Amino acid sequence: MGRKHSGPGWLAVAAAALAPVPGAAQCGAVEGPLPGSPEARAIEAAQRRECAKVADDREGYLRDVRRGRHEYYDVLALAENLSAGTMGCAKDDAQAVRLLEATIAKPIPLDAEWWQLDGLARFLPRAEGAITRERRREIEAMHWLLAPTAVSLAAHGWSSEEIDRFLIQPGRWEFALANFGSTRRTMSDGQGGIVVHYGSRNPEVDAAVFRLLTDPLSPRFEPRRAISLGADSSDLSYRRVAIDLLLDAGMRDDILFARDIAAASTDRGLQIEVARRLLEPPGGTLRVDAAAALLGWYSPYVHVAPEEDAAAAELWQTIARQFVASSDPGRRARGEALLRSGGGPHPSLALVPEVVGALVVLDRWPEALAPLDLGPPGRWSGAYPARAMRDEQAGRVGVSLLFGPDGAFAEPWVARSSGSGVLDEATKTLLLSYARPKLADLKLTGYAGRSVLVPLAEVEWHIGATAERPAGATVEGRRIVVVEQPISRATFHPPVC
Repeated sequence: MGRKHSGPGWLAVAAAALAPVPGAAQCGAVEGPLPGSPEARAIEAAQRRECAKVADDREGYLRDVRRGRHEYYDVLALAENLSAGTMGCAKDDAQAVRLLEATIAKPIPLDAEWWQLDGLARFLPRAEGAITRERRREIEAMHWLLAPTAVSLAAHGWSSEEIDRFLIQPGRWEFALANFGSTRRTMSDGQGGIVVHYGSRNPEVDAAVFRLLTDPLSPRFEPRRAISLGADSSDLSYRRVAIDLLLDAGMRDDILFARDIAAASTDRGLQIEVARRLLEPPGGTLRVDAAAALLGWYSPYVHVAPEEDAAAAELWQTIARQFVASSDPGRRARGEALLRSGGGPHPSLALVPEVVGALVVLDRWPEALAPLDLGPPGRWSGAYPARAMRDEQAGRVGVSLLFGPDGAFAEPWVARSSGSGVLDEATKTLLLSYARPKLADLKLTGYAGRSVLVPLAEVEWHIGATAERPAGATVEGRRIVVVEQPISRATFHPPVC
């Protein structure tokens, strides 16, 4: 049986010296001496001696590996030499596979090091008959279950029925559920263990779990568990399934939960899709109000995405007609106002403020006002709301400034919501804090007796800088606010050891 290996031995040092690999130190390897140096020649001689030992007693060497008498990284370096026929080793892919397989416990536990399985998986195609079919399939399946990156069992000839039978076994099923969409894994460093954070896990495992949870014929059918996992998933396809299950149930709390899942996604296409379904017969006050809440970002005064705006406007007309058909006088009045305005949120959700008297909505910054500086980009990035970072919320906020009938600044107004109330409020707060000249000092002239809504450039909140979204830049007139991905959410792929 294999065992946990504490660190690099002679051959691992040799591997670092003779064929350095970027990031090898993270795998427990160490930097070796320069090629050609006396130290490197000594290490090469040691590798050649190991190859000679294997040639002299193949089975005895294999038994020693099973008993844990050779460090894993030494075995890996020897396997590389056997596979390549270097360092005096006769080329022998089958022996390389058997040696690596001997470092892995039987049966493979759920806390096995996935990267050891990954290393062995790279060698398996080189020697088809080196180990038994049962052991090979165990390695393939456990590699699939534990890997933090995409690994396919179908590519190895597994059918979906075989995958399901493997996954639903006690222990494996609980592990897969507990790690659904997980970004956190533990990887031993041989010094007591360290926690390494990955950006994702094998998406095929999550897909199999979700399929089993939502299939009525599955022994693991649990629609409520699927809803819970789908609601928290960053994968829109799982959110859609969760929303469908909730709307099919049709209970009050289910409808409100479906609304909240769609709203939290900040994906307007999904919000439109869910709102449309909510408005399908038989409708009802709760469903109509939920649809209206999902479309609260729409404004007939601000057009950014034509297809989304057109779809939202059409749905608002449906909402308006449902309000007009209500027996509640207040709802009828709101519906009539909506029909007159040509679509848009009803007053309780209005993205255009209600004011006393006439309201003028400008389409650009007026010359009568001094140019506005939004403040240093670094301060905005440093103020990215912690809750928004934790929930990976991002989006665009369109803010306008409302001036009263006397020309004095009244308040910042969200004319285009990001879909995240946290980011919307943060944008207004930061404008009041960092904009120069101070908003309170602004005075607009030329519109006596009328309130005026003046548009600002949009602010786009984004997690993780990219070439298209550099921190502090202005893209298509939008201020880009970027916060670097927190370590617990960052994409991190450890080197294959």
